Amino acid sequence: MFNANLGFFFLHLAQILTLEALAWVIVWHFGSGWLITIFISFLLTVAQAQGSFLQHDMGHLSIFKKSKWNRLMHKFVMGHLKGLSAKWWNNWLSQHHVKTNIYPKDPDIKVGPFYVIGDLQPVKVCLQILSTKEMFQEVISWKGLLHLCLEEIRLEILPSSMFSEHLFF
Repeated sequence: MFNANLGFFFLHLAQILTLEALAWVIVWHFGSGWLITIFISFLLTVAQAQGSFLQHDMGHLSIFKKSKWNRLMHKFVMGHLKGLSAKWWNNWLSQHHVKTNIYPKDPDIKVGPFYVIGDLQPVKVCLQILSTKEMFQEVISWKGLLHLCLEEIRLEILPSSMFSEHLFF
């Protein structure tokens, strides 16, 4: 079985806490000028990215031998360092592992109506929009909605050099 190196994870957590504390000390000492803000943004970005990796390992219960400690530390990292809910992340992870890479069940690839990829997602999103007639019937006409859906499909599937300004309608 996998034996985690607790020293590595302790240093990982210490690095995150040090970067966050350093950012606060720099603001306290130097103020909030543009260069300081950019530098602090870099420090906090690194700390948040490292926190994501650490919480992921804790969320998978792979650091401590007892799951109780993994859950406790996961709640600490998620709730206090990342500002997110550990319960939400566990639910999201369960959905991801149950339906991996199945659109729209897997939250990893369910990117919503504003960014759709591939050949299948634009069509499914368009059909979802068309199926919610009550929500859109007073806002825009069906011809306009169909135009929006076709434009979205056209922009996702066809290269930009293949269409003119007014291809549809």
